[in-house]
Amino acid sequence: MTNPFFVADLKVEALRFKSSKVGDISIKVNNRQANAYAANVSITGEGNDVQLDGTYFTQPQSSFDLNLAINKLNMSSVESFTFGQLRNTSGTINGNLSVKGTVDQPNVRGDVTFNRTGFILSYLNSYFTLRNERIRFDEQGINFDQFTIRDSARNDAVIDGYVYTKTFRDYRFDLQVTTDNFRALNTKQNN
Repeated sequence: MTNPFFVADLKVEALRFKSSKVGDISIKVNNRQANAYAANVSITGEGNDVQLDGTYFTQPQSSFDLNLAINKLNMSSVESFTFGQLRNTSGTINGNLSVKGTVDQPNVRGDVTFNRTGFILSYLNSYFTLRNERIRFDEQGINFDQFTIRDSARNDAVIDGYVYTKTFRDYRFDLQVTTDNFRALNTKQNN
C-alpha cells in the first residue's frame, strides 16, 4: 500500500462542560486526498446547530479552507467555556464564517449576529444585552457598525468602527463609542 489513508468518525452524545449543556458532537476526518485532511464537525442538540466543514492542507504549505455555519448557538452552551468570565447568559448567536489561508495570514470573512443575548461580564459585574447586533469580518479586519450594547439601566453604548487586522495577532483600533450614562462597572470596594 503506497498511499495509506485513515477515516475517523467520533460521536459524543449529550456533552456537558462544567454546568453547560452543549449537545451532541460529531467529528469526521479523513485524508483520502494526499496531503489533506477533510473535516466535518457538528454540534447539535440542546437547541444548538453548528457545522464546520473544510480541509486542512499539509502541502505545498500548511493552509486551510474552512466554512463555519453557526445556524444557532445558545449562549448558555458557551458560558462554561468562558471559565467564569460570563455569567447568567441568555440568547443565541448565529452567523457564517469562511476561514482560508494560513495560520500567519488567515483570511476570515463573514458575520456573527447576537440575538437577544444577555450576560454578566464578571470582571465588571455588570449585566449587558445585545438585541440583534452583528460583527462583520472582512478584508480590513473586524467591523462594528452601530453595534449597540445595553446596560442594566437600559442605557446604550454604540460602537462604530474597525479593529484592523490581517493576522489576528496584530491589531489597530479605530473605534468610536457613543454613550450617555452607560453603566460599564457595577462593583463595590469589597468586590
